[in-house]
Amino acid sequence: MTRLWENFEVRVGLGLQIAGEKLNYSALSRQLFAIDSSYWYTYYHTVFQTDTNFVYGYVYYSQQSYQRLDSVIITQTDTVRMTTTDAAISSHNKTNLLYYTQLPIQFTWIFSKGKFRTGISAGITPMLLTVKNGYYIKDDMSGLESFSEIKSFRKLIWSAQAGIDIRYMISPKTHLLLRPGYSIMLNSVFSDEKSTKQKYRAAGVQAGISFLIK
Repeated sequence: MTRLWENFEVRVGLGLQIAGEKLNYSALSRQLFAIDSSYWYTYYHTVFQTDTNFVYGYVYYSQQSYQRLDSVIITQTDTVRMTTTDAAISSHNKTNLLYYTQLPIQFTWIFSKGKFRTGISAGITPMLLTVKNGYYIKDDMSGLESFSEIKSFRKLIWSAQAGIDIRYMISPKTHLLLRPGYSIMLNSVFSDEKSTKQKYRAAGVQAGISFLIK
């Protein structure tokens, strides 16, 4: 929906933005491994042997001692994080996709007249996350996690746009449009609890024909 005055235009619409990237992760991850460093501990202990002797009805005790070798196992396990090949990472090197329903609000100041008109536009857009599909590497580099496992996606984010509005007036109500523009997300797609900060940017050109109803 567009409202046009002589030198000023306001546009409000409904759109779909798809953001994402082609993954190219190295097939390496950091995993925990257990290292068994148990060992046998040997030691000597003293053993006493007592003999009982009877001599003419009397009891005599004789005792001798000797050293006996013995051993005991000392159980010891250490855990270390090591880098290893992870084939699951390579198999998921595909394309991440985030679908946002957006409500763009843009303002344009038209500073030239005649059939050719040029203007500068700027605006802001609330974007609602509707569909997500893909994978990201975990913060501890221990492997991949799917978007369905990640609970820190923001449902609502904001983006800002700026561009140039070029139009040719075929008639007072019919315009040919060319709009080079640039947009950037003002928020990360993740909330603050996740260490990854991901903001998407886009540059492109819109072209088309507009018809003014009134």
